[in-house]
Amino acid sequence: MFSLDELGLIAYLNDNALAATNRSLMESSSDVVGRALDRYLSNDNGAGPAPEDLLVRMLNERKIGRDALARTTCRVRDYLDSEIGVVTCWDASYPVALRSAQDPPLILYVKGRSFPGSDQVAVLGISTPSERGLELAYELGARFAQRGRTVVSGLTKGIDAQAIEGALSAGGAPIAMLGTPLSDIYPEEIKTLASEVAGRGAVVSELTEEAYLHPGRFLRRDRLIGGMCGSVVIVESTGTGAMARLVEHTLRQGRKAYVVDQGRFENPDHEAGFKILRDMGAVPITRAEDIASQEARQERLF
Repeated sequence: MFSLDELGLIAYLNDNALAATNRSLMESSSDVVGRALDRYLSNDNGAGPAPEDLLVRMLNERKIGRDALARTTCRVRDYLDSEIGVVTCWDASYPVALRSAQDPPLILYVKGRSFPGSDQVAVLGISTPSERGLELAYELGARFAQRGRTVVSGLTKGIDAQAIEGALSAGGAPIAMLGTPLSDIYPEEIKTLASEVAGRGAVVSELTEEAYLHPGRFLRRDRLIGGMCGSVVIVESTGTGAMARLVEHTLRQGRKAYVVDQGRFENPDHEAGFKILRDMGAVPITRAEDIASQEARQERLF
């Protein structure tokens, strides 16, 4: 659909989170965008009445660094040479639900065998969970996979990794979303898990190595996880920061958010977090065995 140089420019815009420009591109057809990108790369000034002229003028206003653009284009070329999928928001394989998410990405890089999956459900939580939280994350990941749902989570140690492990144990094809480029996965045990996920499902990032990395990138990663899923399950959380924002955005978009009630919490902060998310509107569940009762009340999680 797009040439390598055009993909490089799309990747540059996405890496730099140029929201207004990116939104204007997403609202245009692939044909219009392709013509606009080609004309910009040819140093066109965008003078004219054609639909792509506005986009060309907008790109010129961004004063894109040509050296940085060239480096980003090289990254995209390396991905393609490595058989990493490059999926733009105009491609049929781009997750449909993600299009309506907050600030959806223009482009995704996919390493794996199965993307975007089907009937996606996000299973998330903190990186310092209790033992019970880890057990529940694994159990939920396995149960979702057994029922044919695609488990989507991060590759962060703790709840996220356990949910992915559970899905793999049940023969599922989970999707792991990164807040870093595909080449920047750590520590070593997470690299091993990423390889297992790529062999069955997919490891996905919206960033190239040319993107500026900062802690906020993990918050942006969570918007991707929630954005491509019909349901979000928070296994364990303090109820602040990323998890609270994710629940808020999920409910605002008319999707379902759930939070696990452990009854007796090992950590009072986790109990407080459960109450915060419950009061925000997340539906409480207890354990995987109790999901049937939620279905009976038409709170359909599976």
